[in-house]
Amino acid sequence: MKLYKFMLEHMTDEQRFQTTFKLCKDILQGAVEGSVKLTGKESNELLQDTLACLACDEIQLVSLKNRQDEVGELDGVPDVEGAVVSAVKKAIISQHVKTNVIENIVPIVIALKRKLEEMRSPIIDDLMSYLREIMKDYKNEVKEILSADKQLAAEIQFDLKRWEDEQAAQISASNRQHEEGMVIN
Repeated sequence: MKLYKFMLEHMTDEQRFQTTFKLCKDILQGAVEGSVKLTGKESNELLQDTLACLACDEIQLVSLKNRQDEVGELDGVPDVEGAVVSAVKKAIISQHVKTNVIENIVPIVIALKRKLEEMRSPIIDDLMSYLREIMKDYKNEVKEILSADKQLAAEIQFDLKRWEDEQAAQISASNRQHEEGMVIN
């Protein structure tokens, strides 16, 4: 994962965008359609690595993470024009990314979620982690795409809540075991 993060940190936004799209199309959609088999250790590791990369902070576009709307200075004079150009560029990139997430990524993730649930795959935890990141970054857009299917929207909200509760319970249990081990020693 350190290597993946290092590579992602040194990519341009365009490369990050293309990488996200290719990972979703080639690996996640491949898993849904069957060209990436979901049986065997290698395919599980491939899917886990893909989801870990997609969920990490380093793959997010720098231009959307940084505040570029602040006015800089050119020769001591505020560069309002540069700030306006930067804000427009950020808005265009943001809209393009949101459209890609809505039209391409969310349907693939939902289809993969259903398939992994049918298989009772342990990789569902990795998928839910990525889905949580999507919901955090594009909550309104995902709600918009799911508004046509209220049942699916409710299922995803319920599944995310249940998964987060399970994660919290596991952490709590682990902490209790650690504390009990310290008391015994």
